[in-house]
Amino acid sequence: MPRLILGVLASFAACSACLLTMPFDDLSKDGPLVITDSAVIDALVDISVDTAVPETETDAVVDAAADADADAGTCGNKAMDGDETDIDCGGATCPKCTAGRKCKSGSDCASTNCESGRCATCPVGMVRVPVGALAYCIDATEVTIGEYDTFVAKVSPKSVTFPTQCKWKSTGSFAPTPKPGGGTNAPVRNVDWCDAWAYCDSLGNRLCGQIGTGSSKNPTPYDKYDDPNVGQWRHACSYGASPAWPYGPSADTNKCNTVERAPDGGTNSVVAVRSLPACVGAPSELNALYDMSGNVAEWEDSCQGTTGPNDNCRVRGGSYRDKASTASCGAGTTRQRDDRQDWVGFRCCRL
Repeated sequence: MPRLILGVLASFAACSACLLTMPFDDLSKDGPLVITDSAVIDALVDISVDTAVPETETDAVVDAAADADADAGTCGNKAMDGDETDIDCGGATCPKCTAGRKCKSGSDCASTNCESGRCATCPVGMVRVPVGALAYCIDATEVTIGEYDTFVAKVSPKSVTFPTQCKWKSTGSFAPTPKPGGGTNAPVRNVDWCDAWAYCDSLGNRLCGQIGTGSSKNPTPYDKYDDPNVGQWRHACSYGASPAWPYGPSADTNKCNTVERAPDGGTNSVVAVRSLPACVGAPSELNALYDMSGNVAEWEDSCQGTTGPNDNCRVRGGSYRDKASTASCGAGTTRQRDDRQDWVGFRCCRL
C-alpha cells in the first residue's frame, strides 16, 4: 500500500525552502503525491528528526508562565483545588480568606489569624466588637512599650505618607521623648497624635475613629465623642451604653488603675497591660478588652481642625492620675496634636 505525503509533512515544517520549491502544480495534476521507495521514506524521516527545532530557554519561561496562569485561574473557578484552604481562597496563590472560612495558618486569612481551622474576624491581639449585623476590631490592650519600640526600629517618619495634618512629622522622630519607664509590657507614653496614627497605619489598622462600613476611615466628629453609637472607642468602652464605665454602670475604685488604687498616689504609676483582670468589658463579647478606664488616656481620631500640630484632639478614658468617677467611657479630655505626655498613650482599631 503506497504511503501518502502526509507521512513526511513534519520534515517540511523544519525546512521553509522545501515548501517554497515544492512543485504544487504537479501535485494538483495527478492527485496526491505518493512516495513508494522505502529508502527515500527512511531518509526523510531521519531529516525530520535531525532538523527538529529544540526548545529554547525562552520557550521554557513561556511554558512556566502558562502553568502559573493556569494555577491562578483556579482561584476563580468556584471550587477548592490546588493548595486552597477554602473555595478560591487561601494558599500561596489565591486571595486571603475572609472571616469564617477554612484555613491552615494565619497566612491564609485576611485577618492573619487562623483559629481552630477558621479565619477569625480580627488579628491576634484584637477584640471583635459587634455593631448590629456588622463588627470592627480594637486592640485588646493599650499599645505597649515593647510593641512601639519594634515600630520605631523599623519605620522612619521620612518613609511614611502622612495625612495633611501630620506633614510636619516627616522631619521629626517617632521615638518617645522622654523614654517612658515601666518595662516592655507597660503602655507606651510620651507619643503625639501623629506617632499614634503612624503606628496604627503601619499595621494596616487605624487610630480609632468613627464607626463605619467598607473602607471608611472617617474621624469621630469632635462634638460627638460621648455618643456610644458614633465612635469606635466610645462604643467599645461601654458596648453602646451611656453613661458607663467599661466594667459597669457606676464607678468602682477597685477595678482599674485610677488614682485611688495607685500605690504612690497616682504619680508615675502605670501598670503593665492585662495586669488588672477586673478592668475589662462587662459583656462577654468584650471581657478580653482591658484598661479602657485609667492607666493611660488614649489618643482618638477626633480632632477640632485638620491644620496641623496645634489642632485640639481627644484623649479618652482617663489615666492613673484621675479618679475612677472621671475615668469613664465618656471622658474626653483634649490635647494639642503634637503634645506628648507621660499619661497619654493609645490603641488601634480595624474596620
